[in-house]
Amino acid sequence: MKIYLQLFTVFILITSVTSCTKDEINKDFNILGVWEVSNSTDDTVHKQTLVFGENSTGLNIYASEFLSGEKTSSAIAFNWEINGNAITLFEGDTVQNIQIINSDDEVYLYHEDLYLIKISNDYSSYY
Repeated sequence: MKIYLQLFTVFILITSVTSCTKDEINKDFNILGVWEVSNSTDDTVHKQTLVFGENSTGLNIYASEFLSGEKTSSAIAFNWEINGNAITLFEGDTVQNIQIINSDDEVYLYHEDLYLIKISNDYSSYY
């Protein structure tokens, strides 16, 4: 009986230690708001703005400014869901992007390795 108690204690200790990782996301993480990332090439500055609103709706805004002064932009509505540390964006029935939330509550574009910066909690001007 004593050996079973010891084995049970070891099992509890192992499972409690291994279940805690430093990569767990903050349970109070608030995705709602306006997030931006920008990058540039020799002749163009690209900016992507993701607006996460209530009811899992959002807006994906792409803007480019060229050295010539020409500017282009587009906006696409999306739906989103959070599953663990992944944020999946849906444009209609198509999965568009997957963003990852790390342990520092930073969001990065999975396919481009670029970090998004939250610039505002107020997304109301986009709706």
